[in-house]
Parts: sequence; C-alpha cells; structure tokens
Amino acid sequence: MKTFDNSTFLHKIDNNIEEVSMEENQGNKEQKIYNTTEIENEKDSLEPEDECKIHIAENEINECNNEDLECNDEDSDSNDEDLDCNDEDSDSNDEDLECNDEDSDSNDEDLDCNDEDSKETPSPNDPPIIDLRGIPKEKLHFQWNEIFKNDHPIQFEIGPGKGEFLIGLAQKHPEKNFVGIEIRRKRAILIQNKALRAGLQNLQMILGDAKYTSEYIFPKESVEVMYVHFPDPWPKRRHACRRLVNAKFADIVHQLLVPSGKIYLSTDVETYSKTMFECFQNHLGFKNIYFETNSCPCPEFHNTVHEWKFQLWGRSIHYLQFVKI
Repeated sequence: MKTFDNSTFLHKIDNNIEEVSMEENQGNKEQKIYNTTEIENEKDSLEPEDECKIHIAENEINECNNEDLECNDEDSDSNDEDLDCNDEDSDSNDEDLECNDEDSDSNDEDLDCNDEDSKETPSPNDPPIIDLRGIPKEKLHFQWNEIFKNDHPIQFEIGPGKGEFLIGLAQKHPEKNFVGIEIRRKRAILIQNKALRAGLQNLQMILGDAKYTSEYIFPKESVEVMYVHFPDPWPKRRHACRRLVNAKFADIVHQLLVPSGKIYLSTDVETYSKTMFECFQNHLGFKNIYFETNSCPCPEFHNTVHEWKFQLWGRSIHYLQFVKI
C-alpha cells in the first residue's frame, strides 16, 4: 500500500484554494473557489484513519464553497463598509470615535441581528428556536427552567457554526442543558433540526447577536460553562472594535458564570489569542488555567470542526481556559 504523505496532502489543500476576482457592473466581488479534483486521486492509497481526515476536510471545503456563494450580498456589504473606511491610516482618535458610535448604536441596531437572513419570515415548519430579532433588551429575560422543564446546569456556546460540538456535548451529558446562539438564521435552524432528529431535549438554539444580547438572556450566575471557539477575528485594525472578546465581554462572562464557572476559548489567530488572554488575565475575577498553542490540555472541550480543518491546513491553534474566582 502506498504511504500517505500528510505534508503533501496539506500542501495540496492549500494550493487548491484559489481566489478568483469577478468583475460586475457595480464593482468587483471576490469569490473563493475550492477545488478538490486533485485530492480525489490520492484517496485510493490512504490508510483508513487518513481517509477519515480527508473526508472531513473535503466536506468543509465543499461547505465553505457553498457558504461563500450564498454570502455574496454579505461580502458586498463588507466592500461597501471598506469603501466608507478606506483611509486605514486615519488617526486613532477617528477610529475610537467610529467604535464609540458603533457601540452607542448597538442597543437599537444590533439587537435586531442584521444578518443576511434578518428579513426572512419564519416558516411554520421551522424548529422552535428563540428569535431575539426586534425584541427590546429589557424583555430578553428567559426562565430556562421552564424552557427545559428542569433545573439542570446550563452550558452556553457562542457561535456553534453547524453544531457538531454542541450536539456532541448534549448527547454525552443528558444531565445538563445546552444553549447555543447564532447570528445566522439558517445555522440556528440547522442545529435545532439536528438536535430534534437526534431526540435531544436538552439543547436550545437562539437567533441573535451574542455581543449585544448575552448579558440579558441569562440571569446572573446561572451558566456553568461557556465556549467561544474561533470567533470572527476582524483582522483589520479599523475593525478591531467589532471583536466579540474584549474587556467588556470579560465582565459579561464573569456576570453570567456561576462561582468556579469556566470559559473555554480557541482561535487560529495569534494576535487575537493574546487579546483574549489579556482581557481575562487583567480581570480580577478570573484565573488562567492554561494558554497553549498546538497542545490542548482538555481536547474534549475544544474539539470542533474548525479545529480539525485548521489543523489539516497546518495552522497553529491557540487554546485558553479561565475559571471564575
């Protein structure tokens, strides 16, 4: 049997991700095209364990391709934003003013969850997700013991993506309740449908923007564990104020967690991992348990599809855990 060269495979994946510029009447749009043709030629010679990894990678590549095709409107909006902010070298005072303006508008604008699905009318066939769009923040208080019909401990994931990690936790721990919040309606519905098909009564999805709603949807000291895996890093300097994890977010997490409650974080962006560490390390209410790169002390709490994908692509993964003190 032919020996599988993992480094060669990773190189092929990277080389098969191409960016193609598409010119349209109103401007230019960039679209990622993911090609798996060459990878197919290697599949017959692989060990079973490696075949499994390739299957995961191929699925992620195809899903990324579909997501990019569906998000042209969102990318167009981003291009418009970039045109409005084309002066990257503007002084820091202007950037701070932009951040302050964005934060001041968040209560009215962002609670409406302005994602690409925000204008869609809910269907009678949709699963029972909790839709926060348009609800005033003073009404974002829920009795979770009534929703789950029990008083089991609550674990909360922000941005569960397609839900593999959250659903896996719910299946392993029927004695706990799990809540996920997604800004994209299609993903929230997808995860809730998966949970229903799996017969899970201990998982509830929320449609909303975690950055502006998390502090209102749970009572103080009611969440046992929080998970934040691979949040949008907003790498541009002028967009840094849009990141989820900041000093204010650390305050919110401290407010939500029970005594000795934990938060697990991971990212493939080194600068963002340092920001995460500083935000929680500088908070007097948290103690750092670990901050590791490419060596996860608690893999069962970080084992997501994004982690597998980025590892296959050779990226470094940064893992953090903090406990409330």
